Amino acid sequence: MKLASTFFKTVLTFNENTFTSLIIEHQGLFRKTLEDFIAQLNGDTGEYIFSINDTPKPFRNHIELLQQWVPFELNSKTLQSALFKAVEKIALSRENFTATHHLLESIRSKIQTWALELPHETEVNELSVPSLLKAVGLTFTNRANLVEQIIAYCCLVRDLIGEKLFVFVNLRSYLNDSELDLLMTDLLSKKINILLLESTERSCRPTEKRLIIDTDLCEFGWKHDII
Repeated sequence: MKLASTFFKTVLTFNENTFTSLIIEHQGLFRKTLEDFIAQLNGDTGEYIFSINDTPKPFRNHIELLQQWVPFELNSKTLQSALFKAVEKIALSRENFTATHHLLESIRSKIQTWALELPHETEVNELSVPSLLKAVGLTFTNRANLVEQIIAYCCLVRDLIGEKLFVFVNLRSYLNDSELDLLMTDLLSKKINILLLESTERSCRPTEKRLIIDTDLCEFGWKHDII
């Protein structure tokens, strides 16, 4: 995986042994970068190019952008939809199809029986697996802390949707160094690719490689300070 841009010369690379940080101290460029990412996630073109094996790939299929950390939403719309599809596939499999059909009809029939007690004519629409899952409020279980929630989110996206580059915006404003090290060690062990997009430089971690764009738009290459 690689990420290039017309905003700077260095090509960002991603591998399973390190995580990558892009630190943009220039406020205007930081804002443009976020605007560019969001535009491309919505299907527009932009100044950043993401590629796999040197083949450009659309952001919306290969990048997950996370900006809100408090509160952290594990059950995003994307994951909720993926969860419903995964459970529906199981429910409608050859092994479960008959039982699922009987369950839906049983629930529908019981609702019709209840409705007949009303002094009004009523109608019950066909019940589907997705509508049933929504009705029972099927969600993923939230973890105890932010680190566990982020790990769970990344694993769920990878397992239910596919491999992506996860872009974390200003995450270091919410985690201390030991929490960040714990998070990155776990994600790297799971071969999950990470880009930290930060507006402020902080201590460089042992498994981190970074590119810094300062307030004068001067570019500093990869920095490997280990503290």
